[in-house]
Amino acid sequence: MITYTKNYTRDNSLILQDGWGKGFVDGFEKWDKKKNPYSPINIYYVKDSVVEIWDSKEGFDWFFNKLTEKNKQDPNFFENITKTYKSYLDKINVFKKKCIKSGLIQELRDRRYHIKKSDKDRAKRTSARRRIAIENKKDKQENK
Repeated sequence: MITYTKNYTRDNSLILQDGWGKGFVDGFEKWDKKKNPYSPINIYYVKDSVVEIWDSKEGFDWFFNKLTEKNKQDPNFFENITKTYKSYLDKINVFKKKCIKSGLIQELRDRRYHIKKSDKDRAKRTSARRRIAIENKKDKQENK
């Protein structure tokens, strides 16, 4: 049985969190050809516009033990993996610079702010509606 514990709550996207978790699972399978028997190692739960990340201790322990084994077997393992991902980062940075220059990054930040504000306002309205409904229910019960 796999046990999950809530370790983090993040206010960024579910897509970003899922990408992070997939890196632990899929990325390692490419190097080691072994599937983590405790997969999935993360479960994501979206609540009140934030993402809760629930982790499997067994899954992460297995992952880090295998990573340690790989590094002991091949002292260049980590450096070789880092070089592989540096080429990806170089491509991403070119795209990021274009986005910053075009103003897209600031536009996305502005939209995110307005969405968060809208979510908070909606939560306040919903909370007020619930209070009124509870009060109305109490009044009806008292008037019976």
